[in-house]
Amino acid sequence: MTSENRLDPHSEITLRVNGKPHTLLVDHRRVLLDLLREDLGLTGSKKGCDHGQCGACTVLVDGRRVNGCLLLAVTLDGSEVTTVEGLGGDGEKPHPSSGPSSNATPSSAATARPGRSARPWA
Repeated sequence: MTSENRLDPHSEITLRVNGKPHTLLVDHRRVLLDLLREDLGLTGSKKGCDHGQCGACTVLVDGRRVNGCLLLAVTLDGSEVTTVEGLGGDGEKPHPSSGPSSNATPSSAATARPGRSARPWA
């Protein structure tokens, strides 16, 4: 390895996201949430507080619930990631429970709790 390669802040990782394999060149500082939203176009997980407190960024990694805004993507090489789109079955559309609850009114829909759709599966 040359000194130039050691200074490169990127690594190639392979993830299985919603059942589909992806090989990506990832900046060592990039968090999983940004990789999912910006690189893979999976926008079901949201950027809320950016501190891991609100749950809007919740995804499953190897079956465990995690905050995507806090987890460095480079640490997940070889992992299985499931987003809210993956809970919907086809990997493209969010699971129905990620939207407003069935008894939601227009005023209560705005106060739905982020991250709640991943809770029953974790």
